[in-house]
Amino acid sequence: MTAKEYLQQVWKLDVRINAKLERKDRLRELAERATDTITATRFSGTSQRSHMEEAVCELVDLDHDIEDDIMKLVQLQKAVAESIAAVEAPDCRVLLELRYLNFKTWREIAEAMDFEERNVFYIHKKALRLIVVPVV
Repeated sequence: MTAKEYLQQVWKLDVRINAKLERKDRLRELAERATDTITATRFSGTSQRSHMEEAVCELVDLDHDIEDDIMKLVQLQKAVAESIAAVEAPDCRVLLELRYLNFKTWREIAEAMDFEERNVFYIHKKALRLIVVPVV
């Protein structure tokens, strides 16, 4: 795994969590609009769930998935932050924090650091060489 791939894991996991949160909101909206009621009694001896039960079960499962992903995100952010903190060059460290922990755009980073965008790319290339990727 390259340094860039290692650092990008935080952003990718954050995006995945946000996508699941959006899906959860849509499911909740659908469940609230549904007219079915959850019953313990099954009709005609089938073990089929009602549409409402399916939606509620999926919401619960999704909640668990999101909680698991958030825990992974917290652990990954901590590991990435430690890797970035080990970079001794201050400009490189700041750039890596802004990009990979705060998810700033190149333009935002350039403005925050008071550099031209092309200089930010140069510092980024240098910073990636200074990152030590943990062996998993």
